[in-house]
Amino acid sequence: MAHEFHVGRAQRLTDNPRMAMACRGAEYLLPVYDWDPAVRMGPHRAAYLLASLASLQRDLRARGSDLLFRLQPPDEQVRHLYRQAETLYHVDDLPMTLERLPGVFTSFRRDLERSSARWRAPLPVPMTLPPLPPGVSCADVPAPGELGIELAEADDRSAFPFHRGEFAPGETAALAHLRQYLETRRIDSYKATRNGLIGTEFSSKFSPWLALGIISARTIAQAVREYEQEHGSNDGTYWLWFELVWRDFFAFRAMTEASAAESREPRNANAPFRLWCQGATGCRFVDAAMIELARTGWISNRMRQIAASYLIYELHCPWQWGEWWFAAHLIDYDPASNEGNWRYIAGQGADPRGGRRFSIDHQQQMYDPQHRYADFWLGAP
Repeated sequence: MAHEFHVGRAQRLTDNPRMAMACRGAEYLLPVYDWDPAVRMGPHRAAYLLASLASLQRDLRARGSDLLFRLQPPDEQVRHLYRQAETLYHVDDLPMTLERLPGVFTSFRRDLERSSARWRAPLPVPMTLPPLPPGVSCADVPAPGELGIELAEADDRSAFPFHRGEFAPGETAALAHLRQYLETRRIDSYKATRNGLIGTEFSSKFSPWLALGIISARTIAQAVREYEQEHGSNDGTYWLWFELVWRDFFAFRAMTEASAAESREPRNANAPFRLWCQGATGCRFVDAAMIELARTGWISNRMRQIAASYLIYELHCPWQWGEWWFAAHLIDYDPASNEGNWRYIAGQGADPRGGRRFSIDHQQQMYDPQHRYADFWLGAP
């Protein structure tokens, strides 16, 4: 029997439960990725995704399989595989049902900590893969230019320079980064450095690989657990788990709630929104973030929150507009996390305080008192 296996957001061989299940009993297996030409993507997000698929295709070919890239929207039955990232905890192992999922993250995290819930052990790479169905051949995954997508110009200032080998969108680079991150013990300072703004050394930098399922949350969590067994736990190791649980929380909420995000460009977008997108609001701190996003497809989590707060509370624009813009441009775009974070800032969903309006001046004093970040991206005033 032949199976179509939609890669979706599971673009790896290691710890891929869906692939393992698809291989069972399959005489033939056809890995597939359907590219929806109606989905708007900025050049960096498109380049990153296509490079990830090309890397997966090479890995599959090395094992006698391949990847069929199709220029068409996914069928309704499989569309969720292109939107839902895999979680650290399996839904069946949670200490509550999805219907009783807490509405607040802190309650969800505490329930996990009090329970005996554990993530399932990561699966090894399949020893063999079923061959392609007879007569099927797969062309190379296209480059952005072949799809009429503007080429992404590399910017060496990027905090996630995916044009460099160590940040490449592929499983080999992701696993190497995990090993290096632990071997150098950078995880020990994760909590203290996660709000950095410049360079490649702050935060863990796992999110672009996690967003496309190039590496699994279970693989990361298991490696951190083994690290703790050797070196002991600390604030850094705990906080990395904490952030993976945030990611799960948004994913599980997305399974139970209808999305309120924009799927197309806002028709009535106003001038303040367009200035925000262009990095031309006149607020240098916010403008620097939007320029960084445009030039690299990446901004830190701290600057995402600040830019979101500015759009919602200072420019009085709907959060859905900003969520749509981030979705188009972030290389680590994850539908559940992106919408969840925007709703969190807007006070809809998982925030018991009814919104997170940031004082931009206070945030700059805390995280960029010398204005180095703004000068880095905008030049000295």
